[in-house]
Amino acid sequence: MAYEEKTDWLPDDPINEDDVNRWEKGIKDAHKDLAAHKNDMNNPHKTTKAQIGLGNVDNVQQAAKKDFDQHNQDLDRHVTKEERQKWDNGQLTKLTDDSGKYLAEIQDGLDFHQVVDKLNQSFFFYTNNTGVNTPPLSSRGLYIGVKSDGEALAMDYEGGTWRKTLKASVWTDWVQLETSEGAQKKVDTHAKQTDTHVTKADKDRWNAGQLFKITADNGTQKINLTSGSFYDSLKDVGSVTFYGTNAVSDNPSDTSLRGMQLVGQPGIGNGYAVDVKGNAWWFYYNSNQTAINWYPIESVAGAQSKVDAHANKTDVHVTRSDKDKWNNAQLNKISNDDGQPLFNVTTDLHAELLKYPSLTYFSYEKTAANTPPAGGRGFWTCSVGKSYGHVLAMTNDNRTFRKSLANNIWSDWIELDSTEAAQKLIDAHANMKDIHVTQADKNMWNGAQLSKITSDNGSYLLAIGDEDNFLEKIVKNGRAFGTFYSTGKAANSPSNASTRGMFHFTSLDSEGKGTFGYVIAVDYKNNMFTNYLDLNLGWQGWRRIVTELDTENVPWINVPYKNGAKSGDRPLQYRKVGNTLHLNGHVLTDREVVFGSVPSSCAPAKGVVTMVAASGTTGYSKIIIYSNGDLKLTGIMANIENNVNGYYIDLVVALT
Repeated sequence: MAYEEKTDWLPDDPINEDDVNRWEKGIKDAHKDLAAHKNDMNNPHKTTKAQIGLGNVDNVQQAAKKDFDQHNQDLDRHVTKEERQKWDNGQLTKLTDDSGKYLAEIQDGLDFHQVVDKLNQSFFFYTNNTGVNTPPLSSRGLYIGVKSDGEALAMDYEGGTWRKTLKASVWTDWVQLETSEGAQKKVDTHAKQTDTHVTKADKDRWNAGQLFKITADNGTQKINLTSGSFYDSLKDVGSVTFYGTNAVSDNPSDTSLRGMQLVGQPGIGNGYAVDVKGNAWWFYYNSNQTAINWYPIESVAGAQSKVDAHANKTDVHVTRSDKDKWNNAQLNKISNDDGQPLFNVTTDLHAELLKYPSLTYFSYEKTAANTPPAGGRGFWTCSVGKSYGHVLAMTNDNRTFRKSLANNIWSDWIELDSTEAAQKLIDAHANMKDIHVTQADKNMWNGAQLSKITSDNGSYLLAIGDEDNFLEKIVKNGRAFGTFYSTGKAANSPSNASTRGMFHFTSLDSEGKGTFGYVIAVDYKNNMFTNYLDLNLGWQGWRRIVTELDTENVPWINVPYKNGAKSGDRPLQYRKVGNTLHLNGHVLTDREVVFGSVPSSCAPAKGVVTMVAASGTTGYSKIIIYSNGDLKLTGIMANIENNVNGYYIDLVVALT
């Protein structure tokens, strides 16, 4: 029965069952309505925050305790005690700003000398020709020293290298160091002489956070001597930078010099030093010796004097300077905390090296298997899978060797030539270019940098995949100094073999891409390539570094004859050696006709005209070598012209 309200009750009206049922139904309906009202969360009474004293409270959900606990345990946002201690142990002096860019920008009237005086430390810099006391071209470089004494090295955008010295607050002028291009110009100027000065930078970079310092905390040399001897001061201190005046008893120079020592074990060390005049020396000593052995490094001027003294010979002076650079911002160690090798090989060099999957400094005994013929020290670097790698070993008898691991197969040891060995090659190979790379870039890393060059495990920083554009991937990384790995299949790769290397860009465009910098790549076949990007000129193109292996054992090829020409007492042959064309032979032919051709790739770019000797009588004719490779004789000067029966063609011609 539905509840129906009754309002006309009389005092004596009886209450019957229907009335009770109506009342119970009404009570149930009231409870139902009350429950619905209690569950209505849409503010049915339209109550405001201000009415209940919450007018200033934002309607924002607060974090739960578990969220606070999770945040407290987030190590990506918080610094651990170990991380803080690791950073506190870094170097106190920075060479670059925190982004990896140069520390000083010298232009628009700013004086390089005043900047050095103000900073009073080592630092990377950028200059252009609007600065005062700067190189004539825009350049990037490094100053090593303090405000009264130091060395500056700068590299301009055309590939030139400049040097400047500060001694007792007195500066020298900027001096340009020789380059491959400069040497080539001298070859073109001196017809049958080859004056080659080739530069190369072995830029092995250390990527482990080291506890052993090689410089003082302010970035200057760690050892300063005004008396005594270098030997007594260096023999027990490990790898270190040093300075000494001409009052030091075993100073090889008559002026002060600076240098660096590398130590493999107590009592044995080697290194290099440069005086304020620009003279450089290698040195070494063994545990059974009581003095340092100094060896001067040949200079550009010295090499030129030998070229002038040996008219028709190629005079190449080869030195090698292991230019190991420290970057104490890396986590992966390459040596012990005292600067000594991380491990010593006594059994099998191959097996021991494969236990270390990153750049490592080691020593070895000559009795161990697969080692060079004498004990010594070396460096090892490899791919992540340890199927590719390179070893550089320096023996205790002052020789240098290297070998490679490619697809799990080891190469033989290759000994790198010394200056004396290179001179023997020059004497044995007249009129040939035998290129031995030299350069003494002695820039030391002594600052704890925030910009990494490798991953934390010592591997490469940037991976370039098969579908990437090699050069575009590099510039997208922005302003940075770093390492990379490429499979060799990416577009614009320097080699179709896998490569490892480094890059350095110091400027950015509006899209965050690098605009000025260089790339150095080494493939697993041990070929080295370089490329340089200038925002105004674009990429300069890959260039492969040429070694003596490119000039030895080049085969001779017969020149195809034309128009009735034939061989005399020896066939006319040609070969291309480096950037030169070699011709050798005796040809019987008429003049004024093309008598033979060589491939255009072997011909001089602008053609060449030179003299050759006639046979049958004393005389000469002109030979024209066209840019397409055609060969033609024209004109004759002879004692008896009718007796001319052929021509001796023995030439070495520069191609550019």
